[in-house]
Amino acid sequence: MSAVLHIDGELRGTLDLAIQIADAAVRSDIECFAAIASRGESQAHTVYDTSRICDYKSEGGATEAADLEVIQRALRYIEQRRAPLPFVLYRDAAQPHLVWFEDRPAPAPMTEQQRMDSEYAQAVDRG
Repeated sequence: MSAVLHIDGELRGTLDLAIQIADAAVRSDIECFAAIASRGESQAHTVYDTSRICDYKSEGGATEAADLEVIQRALRYIEQRRAPLPFVLYRDAAQPHLVWFEDRPAPAPMTEQQRMDSEYAQAVDRG
């Protein structure tokens, strides 16, 4: 049995915005904090080692453990996110701590009928 959570419009808007911010930031958390494993011309993508942080000096005094937690939290978010993100995260089968990203193609524009159907569905959801 699953519970249905009803939230008001203002809270729904805030949660939608929070998810949009998280979706936009999660990839950069890995790109900024994880060590680069390889970035050769023979590879199409930069490969990140999520078991190590990048070589930088943190002005904020963050510890290596804190930086690794940022990476692990980003990985958990990507893996648990149900809606598709604008990218796909790939893991090396032999070394799953090595990851890279591939952008998803932009969705095709909605037809007028699809737009009307979507607006109708949203109106029904709002009650």
